[in-house]
Amino acid sequence: MSRKNGFTLIELLVVIAIIALLLTIVMPSLKIAKERAQEVLCENNLRQFGIGMTAYCNDNNGTFPDAEDWLLMNLVRNDPASPFPVSSSSLMNFDCVWHNAAIIPDGLIIRYLTDDRVRACPAFKRIALQKSNCARGLGTHNPAIPIVPQFTYSQNPFLGPLGYLRASVFARRITQVKSPSQVFAYGEENPYTLPSSNPRPLYTGFTVRVSSQTPLNDCLLYSINPAAAKATIDNAGGKYKVPPTFVDCMGSFHRAKDADGYLGYSKAVFVDGHLQNVLPEETLIYSWPF
Repeated sequence: MSRKNGFTLIELLVVIAIIALLLTIVMPSLKIAKERAQEVLCENNLRQFGIGMTAYCNDNNGTFPDAEDWLLMNLVRNDPASPFPVSSSSLMNFDCVWHNAAIIPDGLIIRYLTDDRVRACPAFKRIALQKSNCARGLGTHNPAIPIVPQFTYSQNPFLGPLGYLRASVFARRITQVKSPSQVFAYGEENPYTLPSSNPRPLYTGFTVRVSSQTPLNDCLLYSINPAAAKATIDNAGGKYKVPPTFVDCMGSFHRAKDADGYLGYSKAVFVDGHLQNVLPEETLIYSWPF
């Protein structure tokens, strides 16, 4: 008796099982490759921001751009005359500025950025629609403003005069920065807050708890009250000691080891131009310019 052409049910099941096995092997590698590709794009973006800051300083006698006006002019939370009120009913809501496509950046270094696409990290875009405070309806989010990230990077608040705060603790000129390789110029924040219950294991038997009060809202990584910064650093004694509760802190969404996105790191470009991964607990140490 001649056999009919075709596969038996068992043969088909074996093929399907082999394909499924191969997918379980390949998919994690593809995920890692995609994440790495997004990181490379993010690093390139930050490199352009670093070049933009250097160019601005060169054109302005070594003076840093105002930390509140570098991307958007008059983006000041505490100014009653600000065009960006903290109000869920406003289409210019301060907490929604980062994803408001109707706002056209007009800040001090915009003309030094040759491509609009460098303003946003692709990894940030991926998680913003799901995990951001705005996506979850938290804070003062205005649901009438679509969540389409327009910028995702923030300037070190200790570089430049910081708008309405003309305190002496800020480095106004690049020559005032003691160690340019130890001070970040631009970094990343999370689109969500870090709760105080967040434990970050660093070394064997050692953990720290990092928390931040606000996610990305403006373009300023305001980690702590400037008046208290130096004393806080001195008391910490090192970058891996228990940090304070930050107002803003470096992000943790790159390569996060947990589903909540708490156990990862962020990217930053430093004053000397080099790129580096930065942990949330390192925020203040790498902010201080003196």
